[in-house]
Amino acid sequence: MSYSRPRLWTLGIVLFAACTSPAGAPPEEGFVEVDGARLFYRAIGEGETIVVVHGGPGLDHTYLLPGMARLAETHRVIFYDQRALGRSSGETAAPGVSFDGYVEDLDRLREALGIEAMNLLGHSWGAFLATGYALRHPENLASLILVSPVEPGRRYLARAAQNQRARQTTRDSALLDSLMSTPAVQNREPGAINAVFRVSFRSTFSDPTRAEDLVVDFPERTIANGSQVASLVMGPLGDYDLWGQLGGITAPTLVVHGDRDPIPADMARAMADSLVNAEFVLLEEAGHFPFVERPDVLFPSIERFLADLRSEP
Repeated sequence: MSYSRPRLWTLGIVLFAACTSPAGAPPEEGFVEVDGARLFYRAIGEGETIVVVHGGPGLDHTYLLPGMARLAETHRVIFYDQRALGRSSGETAAPGVSFDGYVEDLDRLREALGIEAMNLLGHSWGAFLATGYALRHPENLASLILVSPVEPGRRYLARAAQNQRARQTTRDSALLDSLMSTPAVQNREPGAINAVFRVSFRSTFSDPTRAEDLVVDFPERTIANGSQVASLVMGPLGDYDLWGQLGGITAPTLVVHGDRDPIPADMARAMADSLVNAEFVLLEEAGHFPFVERPDVLFPSIERFLADLRSEP
């Protein structure tokens, strides 16, 4: 099976780093049994719970660390790996590995961990999955936070692709072409695939040099299954379009997007406008990974949003 260049809905990286709570306590780690699989989860911090959905499809939660761990300064934050990825088991086959299957896995995780109503945060494609969850299980949602969301349709797809191409340097484009032609990439060798993603992500940053702050080191299961998972999850959706359904989401929602994300900020703003109860925050000088480039604005915005919800009568 060939390995294609990462698409905009596969934006994500894997960062392997030890992650502890702000107080230095080790994280709580474990597995939740779901139909035919075991989902790995990692919980850090204390307080009101936030469940974080990683991007992909075909990646795992580790790229969010240590950046997103800052949420644990004031909250209990739960990260998990989607089925058949990272440390989560499961066969790479439908119906478990599918958009609907991943939505139901998320609900089973919530139930197993005893969370009555989730504050659900999705990054990149994870925001698309979180949106699907909000449509399917509104009764189990306290709030929705969409960070650098991919589009829930295809109105802005061409612009997003054009933006990414325009921000890719001639040198990086040539390097990618060279890497993609190697047998190592076609054979899905970890070092080669990691190199492809390292170069690809530069064009998603406001400041490409900040991409060096990301350690790309995919685990074996994610490398082995990622491409197949992406096909199984996205393929059956065809020309998906959730734009017309967004008005059915009533949970308080925060949409946060960087002004230099290849995915147009106009798209994210339109998402917020389409939702019943949403606010939009534009992060200046930020690309697709604002927890790396603009943590000074991203996390206070999330904390203010959640604090305002707590103060409502």
